[in-house]
Amino acid sequence: MTPTPLSRGAHNRCLYCHSATQRKIRKLFGDNDDQLHRCPQCDTQKRLRQGSGAGVDVDDPDPVEHPERYYGNNLPPQAAILSDGGETA
Repeated sequence: MTPTPLSRGAHNRCLYCHSATQRKIRKLFGDNDDQLHRCPQCDTQKRLRQGSGAGVDVDDPDPVEHPERYYGNNLPPQAAILSDGGETA
């Protein structure tokens, strides 16, 4: 899935999945402009801590591209929906 640009004034949303995000999460995991490139709805906490939220490429597999590698609480809630293009609920 390729991220799509957000409309102007939508800085409080994830740039990848467009989920609403809290300011403290944007400040903690976001880039220098407090923009989130990935969020807890579309990425794992481990990857966010490694910098994926700030747009950094990380070594751990992306849960959207490799959902089979994640199970239980390690899979972000929307990752399964994003990975199949929304064909299953």
